[in-house]
Amino acid sequence: MKNKKPLKQLFLAVALVFVTVGVSFGQCVIPITDDQPYIEDFEGDGFDCWSVDVSGGGSWSLLAGTNSTVVSFSYHNNEEEGRLISPIFDMSAVDGAIFSFSYAMMGFYTNDELEVAYRSSEDDDWHVLGVYSLSDYTNTYEETFTLDNLTSTYQVSFLGRGLGGMYIFVDNIEIASNSSCARPVSLQANDITATSALLSWSTTGNEESWTIELNGNVIDVDTQPYLLEDLRPQAEYTFRVRANCGEGDVSEWATPITFTTSRSEERRVGKEGRSR
Repeated sequence: MKNKKPLKQLFLAVALVFVTVGVSFGQCVIPITDDQPYIEDFEGDGFDCWSVDVSGGGSWSLLAGTNSTVVSFSYHNNEEEGRLISPIFDMSAVDGAIFSFSYAMMGFYTNDELEVAYRSSEDDDWHVLGVYSLSDYTNTYEETFTLDNLTSTYQVSFLGRGLGGMYIFVDNIEIASNSSCARPVSLQANDITATSALLSWSTTGNEESWTIELNGNVIDVDTQPYLLEDLRPQAEYTFRVRANCGEGDVSEWATPITFTTSRSEERRVGKEGRSR
């Protein structure tokens, strides 16, 4: 599934941390269970278990801004490629899994390409899940896939292909059992007026209720989209959502987004918030 949301307000002050590791089948093996998802936002030292294949001339590096950190594809000449390779995931304890991530791309002369793939072992070929090529400096996009052929030596990768664009960013990677309580993704705020907004999100589990946190206040709901009412005009609101799967089982919180109500009752169709 594909949804878009405004790009993080990053990079007022930017620092690059270049990855110098080469190709490796990983020194980290991360088990995925019904109770243990893998979530990577590239803050801290989480990048240590990732590797980069630089044989195609391109590379990936951490790009740190004032509010968050992403991984960024870079290259010098057109047609150069670089593959960002995940740690090994041991999927032997789960019957099925979901894989989600967010990305942003900006073209220049033309658009770069981002190819997302998986392999079940070091000797396996990379199997393409999706290829993306766009130019949008305003929004990030979020994708979710159901993974196949699960093994104890599973990996995913992001192949950047330089074709004249400006950047490719990747962030907020999650791999989880699809029988676990998975966090909602692709949060949006639409039909925004001075006093209301329609909140929606995508689900990857079978939960039937959710908890919304709006500016620190909690609302339990059993339907979505959910219409928020009695809001203040020209006010900024930040919301996030988590899934409630019963018997006290709840998901991680989704990545929050922010929206601003209008100054009048004129409705703004399709207005989306910015991620925090």
